[in-house]
Amino acid sequence: MGTRTSPEVAPVPPPRTPSARRFSLPQQERARRRELRNRLRWLGYAPLYDGLWISPHALTDLVSVQLDEVAPEAITVFRARHAEFGAATRRDPLQAWDTAAIAAHYDTFTRRWRPLLHRFSVLDPRLPVRLLPPDWPRPAARDVFTTVYDGLARTAEEHVRAVATRHADGSMPAVSAHTVAEILAGVRAS
Repeated sequence: MGTRTSPEVAPVPPPRTPSARRFSLPQQERARRRELRNRLRWLGYAPLYDGLWISPHALTDLVSVQLDEVAPEAITVFRARHAEFGAATRRDPLQAWDTAAIAAHYDTFTRRWRPLLHRFSVLDPRLPVRLLPPDWPRPAARDVFTTVYDGLARTAEEHVRAVATRHADGSMPAVSAHTVAEILAGVRAS
């Protein structure tokens, strides 16, 4: 089984110089293998080959702790640089991520939501509530939006903090999410 290197050893690698994580868990430990793979994916890693996962980012303390929770004794971390080695080994590390599928998801998201946002801004003249019928759907739509937005705030804050920390020079960046009510209060106060 491998060991994990110190996170201080791995400064942020330059673009296209990935960090690599190698893990080795016996087949009979399927649940741990699955959990480790899920954790690696969530942290932005991708499998270059079976058991060899890469990331364009350096190992941070936060990532180290999250991986140690699953399999501390089974992970080896090292920096890697892609080198052309011949016609048979021309796999670009970027191919570990299905960038075409990721782009398709972004395109689908944009196509789905852009017209809706445009439609609301064009169709709803934001008439005063007192002029609208009692069952007007804007408040329900606003409540759904608020629930979703506020429900994602903590997760989004944790994600942004983790990404910012990877690129910070040792200091923890000030990151905090705001609820819809806080945003509206700030807008109204301005």
